[in-house]
Amino acid sequence: MKAKFLRLLVLSSFILVGCNNSAKEKESTEPEQQQPSGDQGGQTPGDSYVPLKKKVNVKMEALLKGSDTPYNVEFDYDDSLFLKDAEVYDKDLSLLSLGAAVSATYENWAKDFLRDCEFSDSLSHEMNIEPTENTLGYTLGHKDVNGSELFAVMIRGHEYKKEWANNFIIGETGDHQGWLARASELYTSLASYVNQYKDQKNVKLWIVGYSRAGAISNMLSSLIFRGNGFTANAKDMFVYTFEAPAGLTQEHAIKYKNVHNIVNSADIVAYIPPTQYELYRAGEDFEIYDANVATYVSQFDSQVSVPAWTTCNPSHFDGQTINNDVELTQYLINNIFANKKNDAVSAHTRALYVQNYQSGLSYSVGLLLALSGTTRSQMLADLQSNPMFPLNVLSIIGDDTGAALASTLSTYLDQDNITYDNDELVAACAVMVKAVQNLFMKFLGYYMQDTYKGNLTRILDMHYPEVTYCLLKNAHSKLA
Repeated sequence: MKAKFLRLLVLSSFILVGCNNSAKEKESTEPEQQQPSGDQGGQTPGDSYVPLKKKVNVKMEALLKGSDTPYNVEFDYDDSLFLKDAEVYDKDLSLLSLGAAVSATYENWAKDFLRDCEFSDSLSHEMNIEPTENTLGYTLGHKDVNGSELFAVMIRGHEYKKEWANNFIIGETGDHQGWLARASELYTSLASYVNQYKDQKNVKLWIVGYSRAGAISNMLSSLIFRGNGFTANAKDMFVYTFEAPAGLTQEHAIKYKNVHNIVNSADIVAYIPPTQYELYRAGEDFEIYDANVATYVSQFDSQVSVPAWTTCNPSHFDGQTINNDVELTQYLINNIFANKKNDAVSAHTRALYVQNYQSGLSYSVGLLLALSGTTRSQMLADLQSNPMFPLNVLSIIGDDTGAALASTLSTYLDQDNITYDNDELVAACAVMVKAVQNLFMKFLGYYMQDTYKGNLTRILDMHYPEVTYCLLKNAHSKLA
């Protein structure tokens, strides 16, 4: 039963913040530093300036397809995009920013993207080391654009393994504690980088991030406006985030017009943490959801599909009528965090979440994501070889379940030579059990019984970059 129960825990833990499904493990290599072609250094504004325009190819992991071969998607790079007012949403720059955010997944992808766009002196931080709960992978680059110095900030938002543990460190008050620590470190590094290369020029910033990286990009923009490490005019700071969860207090979540958050309202990640934790995004949201998402995805690749929507029976949802995946996402989030009856197992407030779940979920999920792709695949295969047990088994879980779960996990952790404290692992696994019993029971019930498994899969699919790409292009087609 230990192995079967672990499968449930792995599924439920991934609901909290984002999706880390990986088609494969990739090795990131350090490419040789390349300077941009042509001599753009020292240019002054004027008619002699010729903006760079070119096609750039971006690799995008085939997550829906489950393929080892990434998609190659073409984007249009144009220097002129950065001569516009950053406070005005630009659909061409938004799409290019998605390409940049996806490129940030691996160091060689990020540096290839920057080289192709003729940025120089690219600098990667913690992109080619084993991630921990305290790392943050990102890549920086800079270039002259008509006499201004443009700095690109590309933050890794996928394949960050144990960095996932940082997502769970919300804290009782203030901005999201885990993301604030990482964003503050990035702010300091970026200030140093900018001051090194700005050379008395006007500074322009291009900041992008997907998922967790979107949240940190959002927070970084707030820190820049609040900080004193360097200055940037709002009209020259182009911030585009994609499917970013919320991490700022209302005081800091100012509706900056130059911060554009691309959001799919059916993506459960956009609602984590829940609204009752009173955390928000800075800037303004740009909605891309469309109920015909399956059609757009099939047009992108005929070999993949997003499940069709299945009509929900109100009697299964406390009498509520659920008409679409956006409403289902809201229902699930409200249900997961709505337990007000027992403070010992509730996550209804930030304080109760910290008290009951924060350290345990952070530790256990961090270890799960530290496993190599090969070991994770083996673990899942082992779990799938056992028939799923009935949901009512959860009601008879005993006090020793945490220890039993820890024993199962330790087998795979030992296989990968991952260091852990056994007592802390046992305590963390007990927290995971509590989370399944008291937060995720209804969600897992729908999934295990296949009642609305397609709807739930559809919601999880909404967080994939391929889906965001298709919905973003469709949303842009409707703009005047």
